[in-house]
Amino acid sequence: MREIGTASRASGSAAVLRTMCGSDLPGVRRLRSVVGWSAEPAAFELLRGVAEARWAVAEEAGEIVGMVGAVPVGEVGILCHLAVHEAHRGRGIGAALSRWAVAYLRSLGTRTVRLYATAEARELYRTLGFRTVRRRLLLRGFGHVRSRERGTGAAEVMRFGDLPEVVGHDRWWAGFDRSRVLKAALRLHPGAGLVVRESGRFRGYLLLSRFGERVRVGPFMAADPTSARALLGWALELAGEGTEVEAVFTGDERHPARSLYREFGFSGTEDRTMMEHGRPLPGSEESYATTAYLAT
Repeated sequence: MREIGTASRASGSAAVLRTMCGSDLPGVRRLRSVVGWSAEPAAFELLRGVAEARWAVAEEAGEIVGMVGAVPVGEVGILCHLAVHEAHRGRGIGAALSRWAVAYLRSLGTRTVRLYATAEARELYRTLGFRTVRRRLLLRGFGHVRSRERGTGAAEVMRFGDLPEVVGHDRWWAGFDRSRVLKAALRLHPGAGLVVRESGRFRGYLLLSRFGERVRVGPFMAADPTSARALLGWALELAGEGTEVEAVFTGDERHPARSLYREFGFSGTEDRTMMEHGRPLPGSEESYATTAYLAT
């Protein structure tokens, strides 16, 4: 296993940073439980399934005390799931793991590294050259049996043959290639995609992910509010009456997604900050929800 650096400790010892291997998973899961991520193992498994994604851990005395993910998404790299055990914070481990992730993603030719930062981590990322882009809005609503009647348009279940069209439109709308994430999500949640067309023309798509008792919406892209309404209405019906549904949105107040979510009874709170390192990425007017577990 290749050592990728060390993080100095206040005590004078060092935590060794190295690439994650299969035998690390029990320790990684224990760390995730400590930091509160154990409720969503499926999200972690999905990201591990993305082609060329790499993970690093910080180890001390045989214990995993830190971790980070580096997930390439076309020209964009995502730094995700940075975690350091509370007893080992303030010793440079988080910064070292973050530098490793940025370096790995840059080695693949990514021009922008993106992440979602908690309030506690924002200053760390600023010292590493990241800049604030916009706040992330976490929206929560509930499934409705009759939601589909509130939308119009020819929404239908996504089929395998729709994937090239979905990937092509998504790249045009998002501005970078997210095919790796889309394919990984569909592998983990087969049959959980919707598409909408008008007069035979592709107008949008929506992916659903079920994590425990919750359903998450995203990515969710639509060419116009009418198509978006058709997709979200059917998604809420598929979620089921009373099921908690979450969506992550990073657009501003003028975006039609805001009124659409209000129409369907969603309420939102700002919880994290999207930050970027490298070339700025434009926002997408067609994006009605990002990937909840990844900053795309």
